[in-house]
Amino acid sequence: YKRQVITSTDERLSADVVVLAIPPPALDALLPNHWTAPDLAWAPIVGVNLWYDRMVFQGDMLAAIVDGEAMWLFNRTAILGQSGPEQHVAVSISAAEAVMDVPRAELASAVAAKIARALPAAGQARVLRSSVEKVRSATFVPAPGSATRRPSAVTPLANTFLAGSWTATGWPDTMESAVRSGHTAARLAQDFRTQSAGSIA
Repeated sequence: YKRQVITSTDERLSADVVVLAIPPPALDALLPNHWTAPDLAWAPIVGVNLWYDRMVFQGDMLAAIVDGEAMWLFNRTAILGQSGPEQHVAVSISAAEAVMDVPRAELASAVAAKIARALPAAGQARVLRSSVEKVRSATFVPAPGSATRRPSAVTPLANTFLAGSWTATGWPDTMESAVRSGHTAARLAQDFRTQSAGSIA
């Protein structure tokens, strides 16, 4: 049951068991003869990264609400164990259809202005640089009937398993769902190895 995986740099890796933790479009290209993509609707997420010349909030994470709009702010400087005086703040915008076509520089400026309104320290700080990442198919939409279309961790290939927040975890597309899927795939992989070793013995 040895499976060989070819990486993006053409490195060939052999393994008894493989766990694929990649999104459905990538699986389409990787397993064209063994995989049918689930019919799920997808929503975009936008990540805005701002580097301030000073600290604008403490702690790892903060939720800010401006004009009824909620934003999650992550203190990447603290999360990565770095020190100031600069602070890298990452802002996650879910269900971001309304801002997908906004130019990146314009969007970064608008987000910085909202943060300045919510956090006095940010209003006094200067944004040194910024970057914006847009992912159009970031999370699946848990619409009615979508649960039956989410695949399990088992694939048609005996020693190949799936992991991902979009698989059948019973949870919406969240970090918790991703962790649960990883645990399930790891358990199935371990069971497969144990059974294979027993059959050889």
